[in-house]
Formats: sequence, structure tokens, C-alpha cells
Amino acid sequence: MPTKHILVPVALALATTMHGAPALAAEAQIYQQPSPEVRAVLDAKGLPSHVLSPDQHTLGIVELRRYRQVAELARPILRLAGKRIDAAANGPQLTPVIESIRLRELTQIDAPMRNVPLPPGGSFYQMRWSPDSQHFLLNRRTPQATELWVGEAATGKIRQIEGVRLNTVLEDTVAWVGPDEIVALTVPDQRGAAPHFEAPFGPTIQESLGQDSPERTLQDLLKNSQDEAMFTHYATSSLRRIALRSGTSRQVGEPGLYAGLQVIGQQGLLLTERLLPPFSYQVTWDDFARQVEVRDGYGKLVRDLGTIKLKENVPVEGVITGPRNYWASPYPDASVYWVDALDGGDLRNKVPHRDRLMRLGPPYQGEGKEVHRTAGRMGSMSFVEGGNRAIVNDTDRDRLWLITDLLTLDSSAKPLRLQDRALRDRYKDAGQPLMRVLPNGRSVARSDGERLLLVGAGASADGGRPFLDSMRLADGMSTRLFQSTSTHYERPLAVLADNRVVTSRETFAEPPNLVLRSGPDL
Repeated sequence: MPTKHILVPVALALATTMHGAPALAAEAQIYQQPSPEVRAVLDAKGLPSHVLSPDQHTLGIVELRRYRQVAELARPILRLAGKRIDAAANGPQLTPVIESIRLRELTQIDAPMRNVPLPPGGSFYQMRWSPDSQHFLLNRRTPQATELWVGEAATGKIRQIEGVRLNTVLEDTVAWVGPDEIVALTVPDQRGAAPHFEAPFGPTIQESLGQDSPERTLQDLLKNSQDEAMFTHYATSSLRRIALRSGTSRQVGEPGLYAGLQVIGQQGLLLTERLLPPFSYQVTWDDFARQVEVRDGYGKLVRDLGTIKLKENVPVEGVITGPRNYWASPYPDASVYWVDALDGGDLRNKVPHRDRLMRLGPPYQGEGKEVHRTAGRMGSMSFVEGGNRAIVNDTDRDRLWLITDLLTLDSSAKPLRLQDRALRDRYKDAGQPLMRVLPNGRSVARSDGERLLLVGAGASADGGRPFLDSMRLADGMSTRLFQSTSTHYERPLAVLADNRVVTSRETFAEPPNLVLRSGPDL
């Protein structure tokens, strides 16, 4: 007898089921909390960072928030030219938030620490000392702006500089043009409302001209003219001269897309870099074309030094041709340095030298003078205390090799080779120079004219053994002043004026503690 199959319409069956069962109201969901034991671990304070005053008398102990709050991550952002911009605050989306600041006197060990009261209503970040160590600066982000606050080292009290809205979208550096005067990048006084678009003006067209061009995978690029207008609105800033003691300020110079700000020499000159349109849809903002200019401390143009090209259609790991990477001398000579490619910017070209370092001094006319050539691609330059030396690094991509040279900037002596090693050979890492802040706010490698102080991680087969070395400038020979032992992990933080050394010491069972060392054996 054949089997009978009874077909029940699915819709009817579902309707019957749904009709027979009462609907459950959706319950509001909230973030769940872990167990108390796990929460205690998560809520434990992180390790503090340390910010030493330029006179080496006061140590700022800064505790940062370990985890970001949901409200911070939920703030609306704009994704433009490779930046994620908090439009309301006119700054980057994320910043490290300071939970607390304490000031510790290093000249009086028994003196109590001073707590810096941080008022509610916003999140503070980026502590910076004044060159004379009498004040420190803080940024505070609120729902409406990024404010500038100044603190007194003697008391720890802080106050807001009224009427100043910082613009930190592209650059958050300040230039010290006096003991208590700065030039900062701020929101222009006359800036109107942000552009508003309801529909595109037209199609976005990009051309291919039949040339080989490497393309990179980059996030948050500009996509159309509307993005360009929004980026220009939020990235445009004005130079504002601010007197910290009185709290008065005024806008100087013309607004622009300032992406670089350095003090030149000791007469209050400024080296500025401004982004130039047309903007690219293929690279991020830091590869846009730039105008490089010398200005006085009130924003007035002194000399146009030329442009840095747009970094489009550049070979992989290549660089643009022409000037790039400008550095301003912090010394009275007030020279400006830049690096220039000798290989067409392409590492595939075989040449004896990849780059050359150029210099141009006041009145900044004519062609620059060549100072040094590097076999590899030049990366960084650090001025050395004293005014006539600098440390430069260059790398060889194919060999994965690093070379560090000590230059005499007037070419009166041959370069001294400080490092010549594989990039990954950390055992031979000679360390990095300790820095000192000059009265103009610029940092230079600390030197007494005869020696440099170097701090390194001390990588070895037994793990990291941080060290402090003294290196002779005459021949590059080093003497070890201090090295961590096998029983502790101890990092040198600073060398005080009286040759005492501040270190951070910890073990597997002990958290980091500050130690003040003195004597011949440290």
C-alpha cells in the first residue's frame, strides 16, 4: 500500500505557532561586568610614565588611563586623508588620557610629592615642560574644543588659557619664542561653520596615463571634492602667540594648513610647513605637497624656501626627488638643513650614495651647501649640544643595515662612525643619546663638548640589561657607567647635573620604583 505524504503549508504552520505563543518584549541590554576578581585585575593602575624638567630638578609622574571609555569611542569622527578626526575637539580621534600627575623634587629627596589637581569636565593629555622648568603645559579635550592649560611647577596648580582653542589635527607642537611665550596652532578666529553637502556636485574622475605606478592599500583617503573641503576646513589652523603668565594671546600671520612648526636658532624665527592643494586621493596627508617657509615670531614671512613634492607615483620604499625632511638648527647660526635624493628616489638604481644633506643659512638666499653624503637612505638627524655637530642615521634596505655617523657640520673634520651593524642585531646596539632641552625649547643630544651619554636596552642572550655609556667624541670609544644586573631590571631615566643617575628598577615580584644612584660605582 503506497505511503501517503501530508503537506502542511509552512506559512500556515508558522502563523499558528506564532499566534499561539505570546510575544516577548525586547529587554534593554547593557554591558556586562566580569567577576570581582577579574575586575580587580582590570582596574589595577598601569605603570606611570616620567617627564623630567629641563633643569633636572623636578620629575613629573604621569599615570595614564589604561582602557578607553565607551563614550570616547562613540564620539563622531571624520575619516579624511588618512586621519580620523574628532571634529568637535579639532584633533585626532584618540589621545592618551592622563588620570593623575604628581611632581617629585629630585634635589630634596625628603620633600613631599605635589599632586596636580585635574578638574573634571574633560580629559587631559600631553604634559610638556617649559624650557625654564617653571611651568608645564597640558591639553584638555572637552566635548566642544581642545583647551590649553598651564601649570606652575612650584605649586602644581593649573589654569586654563582662556580664549585659546588648539587645532591638533595635523600638528600638536608648540614653539617657544620666549621664557613664557609660545606660538601654537589654533582654530582660526574667523572660521565659519563646516561645509554641509546634501548631494555630490558631480562625478569623481581619476585618470590613468598609461604609466606603471605602484598603488598602496591605505585607509581613510580623500574620495571627492567634498572630502577635500571638509579636510581643508578642519585642518586649517592659525599661528597664535600666547603669553603664559598673563594669559593673553593674539593671532599672528595668515591661517593655513600648517603641518610643521620648529624654532630656528635663538632669535625667535620659525620654520613652518604648509600643505598645498591639489590633494591626492591615493596617499595620506603626510605625503601631500608642502610649502616650507621661514617666519618671524609674529608669523610674518621672512623667506620662502620652496616646496616638498607630492609623494605620488613613487617606487615602493622610494622617496621623492628634490628636498625633503627639513630640520632647523637650534643654535645661533640659524641654518636650515634638508635631505635630497641622489638616486632619483628609487632604490633599484645602483649608486655609491643615496642621499645628501644640504644646508642654507641666513639670509636664506641662493643654493644650499652640501654637508654630507650617505650610502643608504638617510632617516633622522639629531643636533648635538655645542652647536657644531649632529648625529645622522641611514639604512640600506637590501642589506637591512644601519649606519650612524657623528658629523661636524662645518666639515672641519671627517665623520665619526658610531654604529655599523645589521638592523636586527640588537646585541650591537650602541644606544640612543640622552637629550637636553635648550632655552628655546629645542632638544639636543646632551654633551659636555668631549663626551656623549648613551642609553641602550642592553639586549643579550640572558635578556635585556639596560645600560648607560659615556662615549668620547674624539674617537667613539665608550665607557660603561652603569648596567642593570641579573637580579633586577633597571633602566636609566636621567643623569642629573651633579652626575647622579635616576633609574627605574623592578623585578618579577616588585613593581617599578625610582632609584637615585650616585658615587663612582653607581
